[in-house]
Amino acid sequence: MLFEETERVIYAKSPLREVICQLRFPTDLSISAQPPVEFQKAIRSLFPNYSEIVEEERNIEVNASEGGISDAHFTQRKTPNFAFESEDRAWRVNLTSNFVAFSSTAYTTWEDFKERFDLPLNSFLATYKPPFFNRAGLRYLDVIDRHELALDGTPWAELLKPEILGMLSSPSIPEPSVRNTTQQTEFALDETTTMVVRSGLGSVGGDTNTCFIIDADTFRADDVAADGSIVEKLDLLHAPVSAFFRQSITSRLHDVMEPSSLEDCHA
Repeated sequence: MLFEETERVIYAKSPLREVICQLRFPTDLSISAQPPVEFQKAIRSLFPNYSEIVEEERNIEVNASEGGISDAHFTQRKTPNFAFESEDRAWRVNLTSNFVAFSSTAYTTWEDFKERFDLPLNSFLATYKPPFFNRAGLRYLDVIDRHELALDGTPWAELLKPEILGMLSSPSIPEPSVRNTTQQTEFALDETTTMVVRSGLGSVGGDTNTCFIIDADTFRADDVAADGSIVEKLDLLHAPVSAFFRQSITSRLHDVMEPSSLEDCHA
């Protein structure tokens, strides 16, 4: 394993803001042609809130000839994105003509996440019967806010490892002089699995606090069976996530977030 395996924990002061699982499949025009009535009936007991967003995609088409460009025009396509949310709006299902996604802003454990989305996953498979999935991904968004953790004034270098901090870790550069920093790193976890990590300073949700954001997207882009076995593939995507996060933070930050062993939490 690329990242050293560590004990799984639950943080009392968790920095995790959102987790998204997205499964892509070959375009199914029937989904965008009409409202997903049968799918809604199947999941409404857990996801009663419904909304629809129309996403617009604009492309430019260019016709070339020997003399150069002979014609260029824009094309616009509107795609409905159907959203189903839990009563407290902390859990969501999104459905479009080429992906189904499950997300949560109240994530606790991977096991709980899988259990809550068992119904929408199986309902989707039964309703639309996709031939296969051509991309499966898990995305974890962590936001480390020093103010929330009562760490105002603590240097980032005491909380995060140099590998994730980039220029912020340089002892020759005063931290206040760094207004912004971002980096993107792509890891090949194996022949089919990739992890893309985007990290740096930023803010979320309209907050004015400068936070450090770690956005880890782990995915495989090969064709896999569209059946219950997809959960096993997702288990493999989940495995390196916590190990990467633990490798990115210092023991001080780990302790401040008040970790509890996953086994102790389930005792």
